[in-house]
Amino acid sequence: MNHLLFLAAAVMAQSGVPAANEEVAAQAAAARSNAEQTAADAQAQYQSDLAAYQQALEANHRSAQRDQAHYDHQRRAYADAMAAWRHQVWACHHGSNRACDAPTPNPADFY
Repeated sequence: MNHLLFLAAAVMAQSGVPAANEEVAAQAAAARSNAEQTAADAQAQYQSDLAAYQQALEANHRSAQRDQAHYDHQRRAYADAMAAWRHQVWACHHGSNRACDAPTPNPADFY
């Protein structure tokens, strides 16, 4: 019986099975290495995308804040001009010829 096992092992050794196993193991290791590299590349790209998104978000926020400040300034100037105009109309209705002859207040003068 031992003789048959020895013979089977000799046949397997001659047939190249151990070499084929080593080759398959090397291919599997290379595939694992490629998969790990692909995952690392994908993670790096993901982090880069997150950073770009955050940067765009912050730039848009600053732009929106500037727009809001400008709008608030314009709105305040318009409100001040309208208050001056109401005062001018009141003065005109109460006998002030100077108020009646004055031009309508310009919001740009209140910036």
